[in-house]
Amino acid sequence: MPKIRGINKSSLWKAWKDVRKQLSRTSRRDITDYVEFDIDPNWWINRLLKEVNTGDYEPIAPYRFTLAKKMGFSRQMTFPHIPDIVLYRAVTDSLYKKAKRLEKGHVYFARNTLSKKQKVVHDIDTDDSEYTFSSGSAFAKWQEFNQYRKRLLQDEIHPYIVITDISNYFDSILYDRVIDAIHETNVDRNIVGLLFFILERLSIREAFNESPRIGLPVDEFDCSRTLAHMVLFPHDRRMVGLVGENAYVRWMDDQNFGVNNFADGLEVLKKCSQSLARLHLTPNAAKSKILDFKEASRHFHFDINMELDRVENLLRNNPSDRKVIKKEIGKIWRKYRKFEKCGGEWGKILKRFYRLAGIGGARFLRARAKEDILIEPTLAKRIGDYMRITGDAREYAQFVSHMWKHAEQVYPDVNRDLAEGLLLVEAHGKDALYYRNLASKLLAGQLKFPGSDACAAIAPLLILRFGDRRSLPRFRKIVKHLSDDTHPAIGKAVAVVYASYGINEYEEVINAASKLRNNYLSQFLRMLDIALEYQNVPERFKIRRKPIHDSVSGQCRIDMRKLLVLRLLNLNSRRSILKWIDDTRRWIIEQQISSFDKKLVKKILS
Repeated sequence: MPKIRGINKSSLWKAWKDVRKQLSRTSRRDITDYVEFDIDPNWWINRLLKEVNTGDYEPIAPYRFTLAKKMGFSRQMTFPHIPDIVLYRAVTDSLYKKAKRLEKGHVYFARNTLSKKQKVVHDIDTDDSEYTFSSGSAFAKWQEFNQYRKRLLQDEIHPYIVITDISNYFDSILYDRVIDAIHETNVDRNIVGLLFFILERLSIREAFNESPRIGLPVDEFDCSRTLAHMVLFPHDRRMVGLVGENAYVRWMDDQNFGVNNFADGLEVLKKCSQSLARLHLTPNAAKSKILDFKEASRHFHFDINMELDRVENLLRNNPSDRKVIKKEIGKIWRKYRKFEKCGGEWGKILKRFYRLAGIGGARFLRARAKEDILIEPTLAKRIGDYMRITGDAREYAQFVSHMWKHAEQVYPDVNRDLAEGLLLVEAHGKDALYYRNLASKLLAGQLKFPGSDACAAIAPLLILRFGDRRSLPRFRKIVKHLSDDTHPAIGKAVAVVYASYGINEYEEVINAASKLRNNYLSQFLRMLDIALEYQNVPERFKIRRKPIHDSVSGQCRIDMRKLLVLRLLNLNSRRSILKWIDDTRRWIIEQQISSFDKKLVKKILS
């Protein structure tokens, strides 16, 4: 089989680096953010390339999970096996590179290759998981989109703005339309065949049924998003021809037009519907609006956003003066909360309020937090962070437990997001014991709620954070009884944390894994064997020692998963490796982190 142009070792390495950056931002983080694929990337990338070139490549069945929308509805997400997502990313990168010349101005999507701007962004605001930002430069494009949308009105270019989007966009894309988009470029026919081979395996369909050849799998690595963006290029050309390039702006399927009057707005929506119909797509009538300046100002809440921008500037200029932030955010809330009933993009406004109130330590939103999560489950992570920052350790644990048990909280991902917040709490004494007991109950299966298995996979990290070697018998019991019925994420989490305690525990994990018929630990253990042979720590491990920025507290925190990866290196007893760990421990402690985190680093990396 001839080699496929665009798919080579260089393109796969680039795709892996892009995917690796996003692994810690995904909705379903692995216990070590898949460090097994970072220990010897050359090995599996070469194997993947060989399989593609010989025609032996076959994707592994992906993991599916859901993300909350509202009113009980969820979006089904796809998380492919790491080599599969890397190949998918390399394919879409290659196709987009060819198609980019057909891209119109003022059309955006969340992709970090769109902009060369380097921007430090601490806050990412979107209520749609399809458009999750993967980088600061991608968020810069979101800001550019928002600014251009404002210009349609505020520069008095157009007295009216038309807004619309596409109903069930990713689910409605026909494969034939993807082919049409690709065939507008000069690409290797084999890469097109490889793309649809991947799509056939990753797309959602009923078991044992043939592929419906419709609908892209929604991933969090910019792959399907790239294809969906390209599918709309013909529509962009038609809309630009209708209203002009300066009157049309698009973010994925979210489209905005500047028009002179209401009648022109109706005509634009009519033509937009006809254009989308040519792609077998349907505009969302419920979300389509024609707004004059006053209506648009309230829909987008321009005035509130300006006030919140002012507070952001205060924070940027004087980050240590939290009292001023607390005072200002309280004043803005009292002045503008009456506009909540106006709707529009209030969800994004509320998300900003929660962040700034958290930074200022203002507790006035705590009374409504539970209700806000039930009404707007997409805000769960932000609200959970706010509750964690503005309360003590016990209060946050009780808040999380209450939400887990709430009859109206039906979303597994919301419960997991709240559980992730437990890994950032600083608990001492009896509170630390409370957290250990909570984690133990999760591992024992004593707590049942939507997403409890996903939360149980976080429990070993909680025990590592708040416990000590007295927790080893609990882990040992689970490791000795690993079976094919054990939830893979839970089994891997327990095994990895247990192995990190020493070489004897590591050998026990190997023995337990050898008895598994479907050995979900094989890749991890193989790669860890390689790490045990290291003479020196590879440069790429440095990225795993950096503290993370907590956007709600405005402080740097220690990421437990990154700390666990560094701890695993202790299994290698070479002097050079141990010296690197010792130097790393001192380096982390010198960073601007809390005294709790400094003690934690000393304990875990000792």
